[in-house]
Amino acid sequence: MKKFEALVQQRLESMNLPDANRCIFNFTNKELPKEVCRTFSLEPNFGLQIQNKKALIPQVIKDLEQCVGAVKVEDCSDTDLSAAKENLRARSINIVSNFCKINALTWWYQNQIKGTLRFREEYEWEMGVLINDKATYQPLHRDPTLKFQKRANDLVADLSSTGIIDEAEAKILQSNYTLAPRIYGLRKIYKPTCKLRPVVSCVQSPSYKLSRFVHEILTPVVKTFRFNLQIRSNFKTVELENDYRLISLAVVSLFTNIRKDLVLKVINETWDNIKHLVKVPKDKLIKLVEICFETSYFSFRGTLYGQVEGCSMGNLASPVLANLVMNYKIEALLRNNGYPKSLILASVNKFKEKTVNQRVVGERRSNFIKYCRFPFIPGLSHKINNCFIGTNVRLAYYNVTKIKFLYSKLKDPVLQDQRAGVVYKIPCSCELCYIGQTKQYSKNRIQQHENSCPDVKILDNNKTALALHYFDSGHRFKFDEVKILDLENNWHKRSVSEMVWIKLNDTVNKRTDTQNLSTIYVCRAFHARSTTFDTDTFRFF
Repeated sequence: MKKFEALVQQRLESMNLPDANRCIFNFTNKELPKEVCRTFSLEPNFGLQIQNKKALIPQVIKDLEQCVGAVKVEDCSDTDLSAAKENLRARSINIVSNFCKINALTWWYQNQIKGTLRFREEYEWEMGVLINDKATYQPLHRDPTLKFQKRANDLVADLSSTGIIDEAEAKILQSNYTLAPRIYGLRKIYKPTCKLRPVVSCVQSPSYKLSRFVHEILTPVVKTFRFNLQIRSNFKTVELENDYRLISLAVVSLFTNIRKDLVLKVINETWDNIKHLVKVPKDKLIKLVEICFETSYFSFRGTLYGQVEGCSMGNLASPVLANLVMNYKIEALLRNNGYPKSLILASVNKFKEKTVNQRVVGERRSNFIKYCRFPFIPGLSHKINNCFIGTNVRLAYYNVTKIKFLYSKLKDPVLQDQRAGVVYKIPCSCELCYIGQTKQYSKNRIQQHENSCPDVKILDNNKTALALHYFDSGHRFKFDEVKILDLENNWHKRSVSEMVWIKLNDTVNKRTDTQNLSTIYVCRAFHARSTTFDTDTFRFF
């Protein structure tokens, strides 16, 4: 055992691991073991060992099928292209069939980060103080998510009908099955007490896509600001005269202090100077800005709150709107203090980083390289990638199990019935089950299944396999024991995942539910199932 530990230590010393003392801030009175410090000093997306490789089969096949579907061959008939894709499937699946024999993943990516350790009680108390600030946040009596979603989609439809965006962009900006934003706090590590910086996760929120659109259309304006300087290490080399001092000023709670009326005032007063850089009319831009502010709400521990003023940190439009206001304020402040315009420009230009955005637009070719996501599994991923040499497809690897999965969950968890874009499993009172997939909220789809089972529905046409099994056998499905097997927003990958899960379980599904799955995958899926595949040991969230 001592020899083994010595070998491990020797191996660790040979690796260029980040210094844990510079990456971890411990605000508790607990001493961390070296192994824990070493682990949490790694970058959040750093890969961990996969414990159950057999459970990766649906994920590997759905990603592989996406890669195969992206293959294009010039001057090739549909029949020949289909044959080429089937050959790729065969070569790849022969490699995949042996991947369960691979020992483990290796850790290859590392970066220096800063992590914090604190007591949960201290965090909850500080978050409670922050949330209960009535001047900043107010409790909401009802969930406005669906109302905001409709309003955002109406605005997208308005932009499309007036020709500001095309149908393809409108489809991208449309939001469906959205969730309330969720707040969490990040500790300000250089403060002596536990002070938290509130961050709102707006992913999948009603205005998430529109706020990104606002960020994109105002970014060209921000790039022209004279006071938008890049802080670089070259400031360390600046030599000051004896009577001079270099100071740094920061705005307290910047985003919550950027009011909607102030942003609209800046837009109205500067419109003549910026309108050539903005691709939407002023009245539409104002509506976009208004919805970014008015949808500033979030959930915390099951309670919904609205932000009284400003945008939240986490809203994609917040940085660009803050830049808009700060540039206006700084310019007005210097002008009102009597500084000559020539002196202001000279001082700014002295430190302003000169960058030239060189944009090389290459000739479009039909054989461009397309990168597709694929899980990184040593001994497998590179071999699969080699199968695609000679095609227009390359694999972009991602880790399945990551360091960040070990972190404490600060945000409110998304309830299972609120998840959309899922593959689900409904067990029956017999040993069979029903596998399905939906882009809806899972609770809505499960409710539809329940509504299809009353006796009055027995004569209905187009019954699902679940309803047919219910009426033919009289068995009861356990709708309160539904399990989410996969989370996938991409319809094609979700459909492939559903078919694979059907083949990996004893189901009541119809044969037509898997008719679009290649027979190569079907054979391998049955092989995996015969080796005691456990659907309850793997989760995608």
